[in-house]
Amino acid sequence: MKVKKIVVGPLAANCYVVYNDKKCLVVDPGADYEKIKKFIGERELEGILITHYHHDHVGALTELIRDYCTVIYNYRTLGERKTDSFSFEVMANKGHREDCVSFIFEDFIFTGDFIFKDSIGRTDLEGGSIEDMKESLEKFKKLGKKFKVYPGHGDETTVKKEISTNPFLKNIDIL
Repeated sequence: MKVKKIVVGPLAANCYVVYNDKKCLVVDPGADYEKIKKFIGERELEGILITHYHHDHVGALTELIRDYCTVIYNYRTLGERKTDSFSFEVMANKGHREDCVSFIFEDFIFTGDFIFKDSIGRTDLEGGSIEDMKESLEKFKKLGKKFKVYPGHGDETTVKKEISTNPFLKNIDIL
């Protein structure tokens, strides 16, 4: 299983394609549908994973649904999930928005705008909540340190690094 990052749209959102030789999943198709479609190529799209419904994370969603007619995983599909080729968990991470989730695979996690390298998502936008963010950060700290983190914007990181260096995880009370 491999992960391809495709930076899309004017806000430079990270769209990801989880793939093997014949099948794939798309995470947060924010924009630039043709770039995403080109990378999918001949692979069968087994699902679309939406971390939250801000426009910069779902801009190409309608086109993907139209052309691939596939399953959508989001805040309504919490828990263990399995497609023909992939297994993952959908975990609620409220705080940035009430519909935020992370997708946890065997050794990596897609966090959307919940957590970034050395930062966290904003809580001052509609649907945001500092109290929910605090609860989600506590849950994140309990995941274990083995996971690579693929955020909704910026560079990849790890749970281990974020626990040790991210000021919002080191001292949740600063929120």
